Amino acid sequence: MDFPTLETLEQRNLARIHAKFPEVEPGNPTGKGILEVMARMHANAMHLAYGMIDWHTRQLFPQTAEGRYLDNLLDWRPLPRLVTKRAKGTASVSGRVGSLIPKDSVIAANNGQRYRTLSEVKLVGANRIVTVQAVDGGTAANTEGEKGLWETAIAGMTKNVLVSATGGTDSETDAEYRARALETIQRRGTLYGKRGDYAVWAVDSGPEVVRAWEVPNFENKAVLGVLVTGRELADVSDGALENVRTALERNKLVGVLVEVLRAEVSTVDFRLSITPDTPDLRQAVKNAIQTYVRDRQKPQANIALSKLKEQLEKSVQGLNRVAILAPGSDIRTSQRKVPNFGAVQWV
Repeated sequence: MDFPTLETLEQRNLARIHAKFPEVEPGNPTGKGILEVMARMHANAMHLAYGMIDWHTRQLFPQTAEGRYLDNLLDWRPLPRLVTKRAKGTASVSGRVGSLIPKDSVIAANNGQRYRTLSEVKLVGANRIVTVQAVDGGTAANTEGEKGLWETAIAGMTKNVLVSATGGTDSETDAEYRARALETIQRRGTLYGKRGDYAVWAVDSGPEVVRAWEVPNFENKAVLGVLVTGRELADVSDGALENVRTALERNKLVGVLVEVLRAEVSTVDFRLSITPDTPDLRQAVKNAIQTYVRDRQKPQANIALSKLKEQLEKSVQGLNRVAILAPGSDIRTSQRKVPNFGAVQWV
């Protein structure tokens, strides 16, 4: 919501004071000059009230709500937030034949993550592969051939271990959760094969596919292209692609030809000049661009830089001017690619 700034509120109050009491000397805190102090106090109180009104209003709608308020608005649909998952994989260990590795033995890897064994294992040879799971959730535990050590020495076992693990995911951010939920809500309804249904079926085919897009007449063929992606536009596995194909084959209309592919990412870097140029405004502008691009992520995207500039100058509080120096033209992608925010260079 568009509320007056603190400076504007102060100026309004001071103007009223000096109009009613011309004898008040600006900056004099004695006598009637104390009215200036009261005017500034009132302006600060009103600025705080406006901020509270704005914040509470934003929590009423999923498009703007944050944190647990966003969860409460969407969880009943049901569209729960994707939570952190722990990576799972294997550890290559070695030791004396007959040595016993207790369940829940912990490996401290060089990447700073810890992994525990899921079952008791007895070595029947000098080398053995054991199943492990990360102690903490998140993508940081995904690794390949990471060196590590047993946290507690195990009789008969050498201390060095190699760990490989996948499947760890981070909890969805508010922006990720909001985009996925709103996209799903807008597409759900009566699913019988109309436009939009194939993307819904793709997302519903399994937890790995988070977003999907439909591309009619894909690459000038009489084919409906369905592009899919995972969290943060990550590639999905071959198994997830096969699940999508199975789901679409089961639900699609007779005679419809469908091609399922991984969405390719076109990363867009920006070069910007802003006025005033402050660290806080740089971060606010960066966040606004990231959100603007994400809201328009789709194959064959066409993002007009003039509209982006207009949106930034309108929505970023305190920003007087922004010049988009790069990219040099509007952002356009092919049928196989979706745009994604990259980095910002400030000049």
